[in-house]
Amino acid sequence: MDATTAQLITATVAVGGTLLGAVITQVVSWRLDAARRKAEDQRRWLNERFRILKEIVSGSVKVERNLYSALAFMPETDSPKDKMRASGTTSLLMAPNDGIEGVVSAEDLEVLRELLRECIEALEELDDKQAELAILAEGGIVEKSEELIGRLWDVIGHLEVYGSASDGFLGYDAAHKTRLELQAMARRMLGSELDVGGSKRKGKRGRKGVVAPVDEDASGQIRPISSYPGPSQRTS
Repeated sequence: MDATTAQLITATVAVGGTLLGAVITQVVSWRLDAARRKAEDQRRWLNERFRILKEIVSGSVKVERNLYSALAFMPETDSPKDKMRASGTTSLLMAPNDGIEGVVSAEDLEVLRELLRECIEALEELDDKQAELAILAEGGIVEKSEELIGRLWDVIGHLEVYGSASDGFLGYDAAHKTRLELQAMARRMLGSELDVGGSKRKGKRGRKGVVAPVDEDASGQIRPISSYPGPSQRTS
């Protein structure tokens, strides 16, 4: 083998090695980019799920607060509800503005209507968020969120017909428990111990063993919703 042939072989090997190195580098780079894009996609979906779950839970907490406050205005028995029906009214939202004699005063009616409307508006927004969650996630957590919103609607329906406080608090307690279950499922799904909706919030025991939600007054002091003014007239 003469010197020229040896040089040619050496040059060919060097070029081949360079090309092979370039190919390997390109393949590794492509795989790293693909893994990075996949991780970014997973992170984006995780962030979206966290966002919508947080909105559902925080929205539910706000509804619970209004429901708890409204339940303080409800009668102890179903007798007022029967009287309201006998007067030709089946919904507090459709009752005369001056109230129903022997059933509910004008002042209590105004407060209850405002709370009901706020709850209905908030739950309609939660229905939209539930539809978004059904796109972003699947399985038990979607069903649990749907169960929570359904239970809150049930309590609103009970309030609207001026049902008894005791039955209303049973529904409230069931919704509250469902929300805590949803939060636990969210933490497991997201793989973290984040508290996405205030399950550790302060409160005190209310009637029927329900934990009263809390709110802050103008001075920033936390106070339970149960400390709000009660009904100006109570009938049973």
